[in-house]
Amino acid sequence: MHFSQFLFLAWHKKELSSPARMSVSFKYWDECADPEDMEAMWNHPEVRTEWTDAGETEGQRVHLSRDPDGQPYLTQTEMRVAYLNDVSFNF
Repeated sequence: MHFSQFLFLAWHKKELSSPARMSVSFKYWDECADPEDMEAMWNHPEVRTEWTDAGETEGQRVHLSRDPDGQPYLTQTEMRVAYLNDVSFNF
């Protein structure tokens, strides 16, 4: 599923708020994005900075952010870059 399709479906189901909440339970980006998409995300300077500031290391699994209730979400930076790169999610 392409990111734009995910946003469209989630918006219509009202499952998204800001930040975007995932309706499925994944722990890592790598579980729901292809290796090529992960490379594209890492190659974007804002995502690279956000992920490295959060303690992530390229070549290792990237944790999804979690809200105080433990639910995974995409940051605004991740949403924007995933949309721009037409990231496909494997739900």
